[in-house]
Amino acid sequence: MLASGTARIAPCIVCLALGLALGAAATRPAAARPDDPRAEGRSAGPSRAERAVDEARELAAQALETWDKDRDARRAWKLIDRAVRKAPEHARTRLDRAMLLVRMLPALGSERRRRQALERIDEDLRAVERLAPRTILAGVARDMRRELSGRTLIPRQGAVQCSSAEGIEAFEQAEALFNAGRLEESLEHYRRAAQACPDDAPILTAWADAHYALGQLDRAEELFVRSLLRDPWQRATRRYLMDVYLRRGDLEAAFDQAVHAVIADPTYEAGWEALRMICPHVGREYRRVHGERPDIEQSGDRATTVTLPAGALGSGDESAGETGDWMVFALLLAGADEPPDDAPAPLFPEVSRIRGILETICDDEPAGDGGKGSSRHGPFWSMICRAVAAGYAPEAAYMHLLDRRLAAEYPRYRDQHADRLRTYVLELLVPPRPGPGSQ
Repeated sequence: MLASGTARIAPCIVCLALGLALGAAATRPAAARPDDPRAEGRSAGPSRAERAVDEARELAAQALETWDKDRDARRAWKLIDRAVRKAPEHARTRLDRAMLLVRMLPALGSERRRRQALERIDEDLRAVERLAPRTILAGVARDMRRELSGRTLIPRQGAVQCSSAEGIEAFEQAEALFNAGRLEESLEHYRRAAQACPDDAPILTAWADAHYALGQLDRAEELFVRSLLRDPWQRATRRYLMDVYLRRGDLEAAFDQAVHAVIADPTYEAGWEALRMICPHVGREYRRVHGERPDIEQSGDRATTVTLPAGALGSGDESAGETGDWMVFALLLAGADEPPDDAPAPLFPEVSRIRGILETICDDEPAGDGGKGSSRHGPFWSMICRAVAAGYAPEAAYMHLLDRRLAAEYPRYRDQHADRLRTYVLELLVPPRPGPGSQ
């Protein structure tokens, strides 16, 4: 739900046929899908595990309906807990519980209950990453964990800004109908909201989303495009439009929207996972490395962390696996005996201060690794060094080493150098797959 900042996830049949667990239209549970085990083997009857998933999906649907229609937090919580107990290893059900509890947080009166909900949310999101790795579900889970912990670097666009009381009222009515599953009824309220607030991109996105949920792809595309004309850097709107093209089978158009989504926000893990999944179907390789830069953790003004690779500081190094501020590690890898107290934090347009450090690190990188990640400093730094060698040090810093000061300047850099960022992604992170006989 856009008003609450909760991600919208719904089935996309073409997406699922490609192995993509993604979609744009609501947090309500989906019906049987091609990627569910219960979609196979019907002739022999559903197995016990399949029946458990069916029951869990039904309970999750009841929980969402209970909250959306009655605002009964106690009963909704009991129902969604029963759903998870039925199918604790079903990623979608775990994500449903996390999303529902996020929406219910403001209504939980006691601090103890809120704390319990937050613990349950974190547990579920980590479970989704474990159960559905390398899927958009996992990316959504990582994005949610970052936002809930207050570590968001690029503010997520999606809050309605309209000042019209009539428009806000119509939008809230539309969202309530949407969340209750009354999609056709919601359309007229979205229309009235957009009429009262014609320049509000999130309202247009939500209206488009309702048409998408109804399978009205032409109208959904029209409204998503109108929303992007007002604000081209809405990461989620890009991914929702990607879903429209996937359902039509236009993989190249879907791929282009996924590229724009990660340029809009380089920390958008759902967007990166979308790219990962689409790449094989459009003749592309996926070379972006996430594992060497785990969760973003706040550390003063610099918030990006990386994991120190084995042997990075020479023979006898015993600090492999240690996680810390990327600039400190960069200085160490560049040969400094110890990081200075005033280790610089890059600030656009002073990216040259990063470039010098990165070039020093990359001087001893092996040439011709073919993008496979061979590096004496590990795959993450290998990715960075390929970017530096190709002349994309600023783009590498913004796309992979984003900290709070860089994030404050990134929108300006993105507006001025969108073509360079796009070229960097296309040439180094998701390059064309080599043809037969290529070196």
